[in-house]
Amino acid sequence: MTDQRYFLGANRVEQMLNAFTRPFGGGSPFAVALQQPEHMADFCERATGPTAASAFRRTALAFAELLQAGTIQPTASLGEVTKTVHRAVCARDVTPRTSFNRLKIIPRLVLFAQYQGAMNSFDWAHEDVTVARKFHDRLLSECQSEKVAQRDWSQIVHLIIWCRLNGVRKGELFPDRIEAFVAHTSGCPCFQCLADKPSKDSQLIRPRALYRWQRFLDDKPIVKENGLVVRQKEAGWEKPESVAAYAHYLEHDRGLVKDTIRGQVSCLERCHPQLGEDASLWTARHIRDVVQAAITGKSPGRQSTIISIIRGYIRFRAIRGECSADLVEAIISRPVYRHTRLPTEASYGELRAYIEGCDTSTATGLRNRAMMTILADTGARARELSTLKYSDIDWEEAEFRTLSKNRREDIMPLTKDIARAIEAWTRDGRPKSEDPHVFIRLRRPYCGLSHNQISTSVHDELRRQGYRGKGAAHLYRHAIASKLLSEGCTLPEIGRALRHRLPTTTMIYAKADAERLRQIAQPWPGEEQ
Repeated sequence: MTDQRYFLGANRVEQMLNAFTRPFGGGSPFAVALQQPEHMADFCERATGPTAASAFRRTALAFAELLQAGTIQPTASLGEVTKTVHRAVCARDVTPRTSFNRLKIIPRLVLFAQYQGAMNSFDWAHEDVTVARKFHDRLLSECQSEKVAQRDWSQIVHLIIWCRLNGVRKGELFPDRIEAFVAHTSGCPCFQCLADKPSKDSQLIRPRALYRWQRFLDDKPIVKENGLVVRQKEAGWEKPESVAAYAHYLEHDRGLVKDTIRGQVSCLERCHPQLGEDASLWTARHIRDVVQAAITGKSPGRQSTIISIIRGYIRFRAIRGECSADLVEAIISRPVYRHTRLPTEASYGELRAYIEGCDTSTATGLRNRAMMTILADTGARARELSTLKYSDIDWEEAEFRTLSKNRREDIMPLTKDIARAIEAWTRDGRPKSEDPHVFIRLRRPYCGLSHNQISTSVHDELRRQGYRGKGAAHLYRHAIASKLLSEGCTLPEIGRALRHRLPTTTMIYAKADAERLRQIAQPWPGEEQ
């Protein structure tokens, strides 16, 4: 019921704004025309409906008189207008409670005056609500439900009204103004139909709606990009100027692929608030402190990656003449040694048992069972599952194609267990969607899962069944390698089974065979073997 009232209220606000855009008749100034009985009745019916027309008549007349006398300035904000009208109404021997109730009409009076040209509209035009409706239609075209499209669209209508009433120009939607809009109460007078919507929900919904609105204005896909759902990284409209310039440099001067650029920019956005935009203020100690905070708790490989990204960013700022190139030497590289860790240990039989433990009465369980069956039977990677399409499956030849690392195409066997799991997922769990990928989201928009989402789904399923070790989708590759090693297979044979391009990649499993290591282990000096 709350959602229904919420959406009906948003529609009423749009109808009200559309009514306000009609020119005020009579050919006389707005303040003079509003004092005429026929125009007053027309306004009250447009703004409040016929039942509340008489209750707000006196407040509307007081507003018109003050506007005509110049007491209310055309550039006045809602707060200033409210104080001026409240003093005038109270001076006419109206009880405080009655005057407070009648002040609820003031936001609509100000909006009406702005749409009729009697007050400053702060660069907002009549067509803004029409553009917001196009935003709603675009959301529907990108497979969003009517509920989500209505919710995000109503927040944009709310933003337009809030900016008009608070004197925020269209070109001044800076991050601090956006934060003020997100934080203000849902039951604010500029959008009274939201009074029954909790503030906590609105403060979660608004940043996402504004982020999607900005992508719509930039003529970008709102929800999906390259087949994946676009997530809001942080509140705000733009990246820092230096980070955006660095991303442009990586793409056009260095020629890096978009995935690599996205990873580096994501790391820099997390570190940038501590570094600061003004590179002339950087010192060696400051940079070391930022790097130390960024790498704490990370694996050695991830630490090395973060250090390389920050060093590259500092070099870029030095090239632009914004800092000293010597600051690069303030960061000491993190040495990373190959094959220093054992592969994640989990028995193949235990992981196979988790497949049978999936809850096949739910769509999530059917999808997880199909993904885990492919991982266990073929040793595929999560990235290969994310690119798997129905057109890649050859049911007659019992095989399917996958794109492995370096965009290399491999042929994998389609076992009976895999075929049955995919069939059950497609028939009983998969949402109806035209997306060609086998594994898709269970909520709108129905698009293919990324490799990170597949790993997260497998990890959540294993945790649900009681597994408390590390790892997710890649556990099955390690388990297959350990199983083959225990059966006496050589490392080259294991490398071919796992489709390793380099023999050194398979060398990590040489340490997993404890029995063979005991045979070649040398005794400690002074002790017998």
